[in-house]
Amino acid sequence: MIDPSLFTGPVTVATWKSVQGDPNATLTHTAASIYWRNWMPTDPNYVDTNIQLTTYRNLLKHRSTIAKNPNTNQPWGPPPYAHC
Repeated sequence: MIDPSLFTGPVTVATWKSVQGDPNATLTHTAASIYWRNWMPTDPNYVDTNIQLTTYRNLLKHRSTIAKNPNTNQPWGPPPYAHC
């Protein structure tokens, strides 16, 4: 499993699942072309995937540099992983 928001490198699926906070969660393996399981669209050329990733990357950049944490009234700080 590769999840740069949680780990600095690849980890086993069991390790990744263990940090999700829900021991009763189930994992469902899907093809890489399915990027949104609740809706199950396929995106074999990654066009929609790239649009979604750009949207959320920009929101993260905004949160990291402009938006303030409501608990501290301070900027959130840098993104949680490199190459955002």
